Parts: sequence; structure tokens; C-alpha cells
Amino acid sequence: MNGTASVINATYNAYKVTFDYANCVGQASVLNGVQFSGLATLDNTVVPERIIAGVTGQSGNVKYSVVLQLNRT
Repeated sequence: MNGTASVINATYNAYKVTFDYANCVGQASVLNGVQFSGLATLDNTVVPERIIAGVTGQSGNVKYSVVLQLNRT
């Protein structure tokens, strides 16, 4: 994944995210080059901290919705 995150509201750990997938293999390779955008939050109440994001993207006539949970390592 390659992209950016910008702060919507730091008090609530709310962020706008945009990214695209690259170098995926196998079944996930259909996502290569698809641009996704949506919202994310940093959950810093748990260890390890985690980002939870909900994003959407489109490739041709196919629409995708993805929910991600990324743990800090």
C-alpha cells in the first residue's frame, strides 16, 4: 500500500486516508493500482495500538469496500 493520511480531528484520532495497492500477488493482484479513500482512526487504548480504516475504491465497473485493522509493530 502506498498513500497518505491527513488529520481531520486530532482530539478524536480521526484521519482521511488515500492509498493504492501495489505488488499484490495471487487473488489480491486485481487490487493493484486501485485507488482507495476513506476514514481511519487510531485506537491508542489498546496495546499494540491499531489503525482501523474503512475505505472504498473502484476499478472499471467493479466497486470495492475494505475494512482494515493494522496493528502497530
